[in-house]
Amino acid sequence: MSQSNKKYFNPGQRELLAVGANCETIIAARRFGKSDGIIAPRVLRDAQAMPRSANAIYAATFQQALSRTLPAAVASLSRLGYQNEKHYFIGRKAPKLLGFKTPYIEPQSWDHVMHWYNGSIYHILSQDVKFSANSLTLDSLKVDEGRSINPDKFFDEVVPAVSGMIGHFNKCPWHKGITIVSDMPQGKNGEWLLKRKKLMDLELLSTLLETRKKVIQFSNNPEVFAKASFSKHSKELSFLRKHLHYYREFDAIDNLELLGEAYIRKMKRELTPMVFQTSILNKHITKLVNGFYANLDTKLHYYDAFDNSYLNNIRTSHGSFDLDRVRTYSYQQDSDVQAKKPLLIAMDYNANINWICTGQVMESEMRTLKSMFVKNDRKLRELINDWADYYNSHPTKQVVYYYDETALQGAYASDKETFADIAICELRKRKWMVHAVYTGKPMRHSLKHQYINDALTGVKYLFPTFNRSNNEFLIPALEQTGIKIGRNGFEKDKSGEKLPETDEDPLELRTDGTDAWDNLFIGCNFHQVRGFNLVNTANQFIG
Repeated sequence: MSQSNKKYFNPGQRELLAVGANCETIIAARRFGKSDGIIAPRVLRDAQAMPRSANAIYAATFQQALSRTLPAAVASLSRLGYQNEKHYFIGRKAPKLLGFKTPYIEPQSWDHVMHWYNGSIYHILSQDVKFSANSLTLDSLKVDEGRSINPDKFFDEVVPAVSGMIGHFNKCPWHKGITIVSDMPQGKNGEWLLKRKKLMDLELLSTLLETRKKVIQFSNNPEVFAKASFSKHSKELSFLRKHLHYYREFDAIDNLELLGEAYIRKMKRELTPMVFQTSILNKHITKLVNGFYANLDTKLHYYDAFDNSYLNNIRTSHGSFDLDRVRTYSYQQDSDVQAKKPLLIAMDYNANINWICTGQVMESEMRTLKSMFVKNDRKLRELINDWADYYNSHPTKQVVYYYDETALQGAYASDKETFADIAICELRKRKWMVHAVYTGKPMRHSLKHQYINDALTGVKYLFPTFNRSNNEFLIPALEQTGIKIGRNGFEKDKSGEKLPETDEDPLELRTDGTDAWDNLFIGCNFHQVRGFNLVNTANQFIG
């Protein structure tokens, strides 16, 4: 490789490459360089160390693999001198004229395969594509964003496939290796990752590091050691690597040389406290115990829903995946929206932050399809237009807007129009037919607390579920909402809403977004509109 293709690795990444363990569980903070400095180098390493092998990149969703893991890996491989559509192809078999070798076991379809010049391949697998690992024999596995992985599916469906090609690559220390990278998991659902620390044999690691030191000494001073001794230590190092599981945690400070202190300060300003603690400082924080939404459960109430057939067809004219277009998010990527039914929305209004929550009712389930917010200089009009851009392709263009008495206040100190006026006007400008449903005075917190937690436990009312990817900020806001005891019993702790935004307390994690969701819950459960004709109510005004 030429000098121009040298690539920087931070100290943590260099440590991992130096150890070179067969199996790795790496819990690293945001911007540590997980895809860039861990996944991509191992994709390249194993493809070259095991020519014609069959490997896999594994993610929670197909969308995640296409929009986050692969673009980051492609960018990193490019900096290493390996170009997409030249040294490898993603989503199709390489053209015959290039003379690429084929793997020992050819896939039945190349649609979800990365094909390398030496015949190595990587299957693109995800948990939301049923049986994606079925009948595969894999020589290595790379798992991105491990905290999003369902461990039961992982160990039942894909780990058994990492059985390795019989008669090939037995001397390679990374044969049948599994690398898992992740942000710090939140809540109990990701604790299986933290428990993998127990798999690391510290005595084996110590021996490996001593052996590696001897190999390096020989490399630097070949006259000191005999060739036989060097060969012996090299084989021993390979053996030790083959049997080691390496567990390591890193925070963003470990990549400070590249990120700089200004980035860390900026993230502290802009991220929610919980996201900063977990994504930057890599701390393990669980859901608030005895909070207002105490019965929220990751396994019961959160789901992923991408339209993989739509994603699968986002390709270039040559048939490869168009990774740039996949990263442009829109309603068309969602598979949980009922196209023939109107969208249900509710909002929360504030001078500094405005939220909109979108849902639909499906039998006994209340789906929260998406939540969005704008803050500071962007106001309600911008929020409505962001929402309309996202759902522009929804075929019915019909929306039920639930609003309570707070929406009838003068918007931003105006006596002439209310928040509800602005919302309805902007939606109609974007050609949406609006059915506005007034829900009355805000419900007492003690009643909301009872109704919502009855719903979360399945006792009564619609069962709430949340699209995990489309509610990135709402979910942690719900999980961190506290309780206080007021005159009327349980109350949501909203004491922080009117405080100035600070580095430790940005607007996104406060209770404004949860209030918008409460309004949607109340509308869906107590003000359902059945059998209406939106065309006839399109010109309805608030009385």
